[in-house]
Amino acid sequence: MPRLLIIASLLTILLWYMMWGIVTYFVHTYKVHTLCHTPYVGSFNRDLKLIKKYIKIQPHASMCDLGCGDGKALRFFAKWTKSQHLTGYDLHTYAIKRWKQKNKILWYPYIKLHQWDFFHQDIKNFDIIYCYLFPSMMEKLMPRLQNNMKVDAKIIVNTFPFPQTRKPSRVVEDYAWKPKVFIYKKPTTSSPD
Repeated sequence: MPRLLIIASLLTILLWYMMWGIVTYFVHTYKVHTLCHTPYVGSFNRDLKLIKKYIKIQPHASMCDLGCGDGKALRFFAKWTKSQHLTGYDLHTYAIKRWKQKNKILWYPYIKLHQWDFFHQDIKNFDIIYCYLFPSMMEKLMPRLQNNMKVDAKIIVNTFPFPQTRKPSRVVEDYAWKPKVFIYKKPTTSSPD
């Protein structure tokens, strides 16, 4: 009987510990979603492979990831392009902490990850701007990019394109023939492309 009581007590403690972890996770996610207006979702490997297969990026191009999360896309681009000028912006504390842990193991000293709002950052010096953001954020981002990027810069958009008023210069479809990756050039006020 005492063994059964000890086991039941340990299981109760374990259950409470697990519940506390789940509640803490959801409270943190809610706070982050409220502050950042987007949940943290990393880029999928299959989408990054589509980008590599169909989109030409110059070696050593400078790159910026808006809403970079844990830096997965930046690490992918670092391996692929051998660029030493990679910068990511995100507000998610959890994602930034995850990146710092991974960076200790994987060692990418030339990738700079900032816990800053990308709407207030200067992105005029980047050749490539990568975005994996929800449609509501993409709509807000368009005017910002129009006035704050290089003339010859490319915008690589994963999954959620800009609003219908902007036509991409290229669309890459996934393996199910669905539009998945959208390439844009610098938006101009005079023409839609």
